[in-house]
Amino acid sequence: MNSRTDKAETSVAFLPGSMHDRATGCAIARCRAMGNYEKERREVLEVSLEASPDEREGFTRLAAVASNRIKLISGTILALSLVAIAFGQEDVVTAAHATIQKVDTTTKTIVVKTDDGVGHTFHLLEGTAVHGGDAADVASRDSWHGLKEGGEVVVHYTKRGTEDTAVEIDKIGDGGLKTTEGTVKEIDRGGKNLVVVAGDGTEESFRLTGQAAKDTGAGIGKGSKVTVFYIGKAGKKVAHFLGTTSSGPY
Repeated sequence: MNSRTDKAETSVAFLPGSMHDRATGCAIARCRAMGNYEKERREVLEVSLEASPDEREGFTRLAAVASNRIKLISGTILALSLVAIAFGQEDVVTAAHATIQKVDTTTKTIVVKTDDGVGHTFHLLEGTAVHGGDAADVASRDSWHGLKEGGEVVVHYTKRGTEDTAVEIDKIGDGGLKTTEGTVKEIDRGGKNLVVVAGDGTEESFRLTGQAAKDTGAGIGKGSKVTVFYIGKAGKKVAHFLGTTSSGPY
């Protein structure tokens, strides 16, 4: 392998697993393209030897400018590819049942305490969806889209590095999610179906949202004691989140 490829592979050696393989592939492709370009550039210079001194100087300048532009573009593409790979692998949505401790409309963050007693700070975006907000709460100055201190919520969020960003927040209570407790009789994540048996023996069937099916941890299965957070929609119960006795982040 030539020196360009060796250098490219070394520059991404710190990346783990599939990220390393994909990034290395990008680097090798870039180096091969650069090699082909250099070959064509030499051919142009060889042809230019048959031209006049002024024409040769023009060829040389043109080749140098083109070479610099190709290097800049290829370097930028590689850098963006690595960033996309890194961020793409981190964009996993997690959910947690929590109580809001503080709402800061200036920094656009909320501090919550999950069921396991751990505190978390979530960053809010303009695109963060808030479901179940009461009109009066939404209009309140000490709230953010209806989120207020003491409110019970289910937060769906992504984690990048040490920063947690809320992508969706479901309020619990009036106008928001309802809850019911029971034991899981059947759960089909692929088919998005759930059957829970209540304490009095009554069976309740739910349709899992796509996110709920993903959020439901591997530890929840037949026989698990759960709290189902759901809404009634078109005569059916749609489960947005399944909580256990400790429903902190999975």
